[in-house]
Parts: sequence; C-alpha cells; structure tokens
Amino acid sequence: MNFANSKFYKWLMPYLYGWGASLVILGALFKILHLKFANEMLMVGMGTEALIFFMSAFEKAPKNYKWERAYPGILDAEETDGDDITVTQQLDKMLKDVNVDSKVIKTLGDGMKKLSQSASDLGDVVDGTKQYNSQMLSASKNLEKINDLYMEQIKSSEQQFMATKKMTSNLTSSLDHTSRLHVELSSLSENLNALNNVYGGMLNAMTTKQKKK
Repeated sequence: MNFANSKFYKWLMPYLYGWGASLVILGALFKILHLKFANEMLMVGMGTEALIFFMSAFEKAPKNYKWERAYPGILDAEETDGDDITVTQQLDKMLKDVNVDSKVIKTLGDGMKKLSQSASDLGDVVDGTKQYNSQMLSASKNLEKINDLYMEQIKSSEQQFMATKKMTSNLTSSLDHTSRLHVELSSLSENLNALNNVYGGMLNAMTTKQKKK
C-alpha cells in the first residue's frame, strides 16, 4: 500500500498505461495483418494491460474537495448552514438576484409567443413558396408542350407550303402545255380551213368544167 502512494508509483503508472496500450495496438495490428509472431505480440500486450489494471487497483481514490468553500457562489448561505432549500426556492432566489420579476417573465413570454407566430408565418411563406414553385413548374411544362405544338404547326405549314408550291409549279407547267396546245389547235384549225378552201376550189373547178361539157 505504501508503494501505491509513493512518488515512484505515481511517476511510473502513466508510462505503463502508454506502453501497455501501445503493445496491445501492435499485437492487434500484427493479428489483423497476419504477420509473424502475431499471437505472441497480442499475448504480451494483453498481459501487460492486465498487469497494469491489477496495479491500478491499488491507486488511492481522488480526494473529494469542498469546492463551495473556495467558490461561495456555488451554494448560498442557507445551504452552507445545513438548511434544506427546495428547487423552486432556489430558482426564486436566483431570479430575485438578477432582478427578474413577473413583468420581465411576462415580456419574455410575449416575446416567445411572437417568435412562435413569426415561425408559423414563416412556415406559411415556405408553403406558399413551394406552391408557387409547383405552379411555375407546371406552367413551364405546359409552355414546353405549347412550344412543341407550335413547332409541329410550323413544320406542317412548311410541308403544306412546299406542297402548294409544287402544285402551283405543276399548274403553271400545265398552263404552259395548255397554251401550246391551244396554239397548235389554232394552227391546225387554220390549216384545215386552208385545206377546205383548196378542196372547195378544186370541187368548184371540177363542177364548172363538167357543166361546160
């Protein structure tokens, strides 16, 4: 017991704690990495720790100091005299010492109510913001759909324009062919009229010649 209270013991024990912990950690490391002599290292470390814990059992318990004597503010005068004081009384005395009366407590309560109301209003604002964001997201999706429909309309209009242009080109070509056909028919009609005149003259000449005979 005298050894446990000696200066050498108090000087040696902190070193033993560190050395023992180091040996245990090294033994665990050897074991995890499957190194050679891992079992021996672990046994030495655990044995050292066991010896340290055995020796630490002889250490003297720390002295319980009366801090209230060094710091009188910890306990009030009534507690130092040995009288029992309830928690409520201690709280009342503490509030009285810091000049906290019912008005201050009422003001604090009103402030807490206002803070709670502000938090509630903030929650409403957050909910409104979420709803607004949801509406904006929905509107954005609808706008994308409208944009897609608009692009489809533009594409369809371009296709219709190209078809109309092609049809107009075909009609123009048909009109050109019709004009040429009309010219050719007119020329054919003129040629037929000329042939008719020739045949008519020939018939008249033949008829006149027969009458003279």
